[in-house]
Amino acid sequence: MLTTYFKRQTTQATYYSGPAGPYLDEFTHWLEQRAYRHESIRRRLQGAAQFITWAQTSGCDLQSLSPATLVRLSLRIDMI
Repeated sequence: MLTTYFKRQTTQATYYSGPAGPYLDEFTHWLEQRAYRHESIRRRLQGAAQFITWAQTSGCDLQSLSPATLVRLSLRIDMI
């Protein structure tokens, strides 16, 4: 799914190999089901990956982060 929004293989590999990698396809699917536009999905994927990387480097418990957590984060971003 990520491949629909990021065409460069190096970009895809970077996202999939990062701490957010296991969550991104499911998150992408969730966004698509809700008719988010292409560019909006790209921005949310970038933001989610950055957030999870930040959380990991800040010592947050990544085990508690789930696709549902990313969904809640996305909904909060929509409100801003």
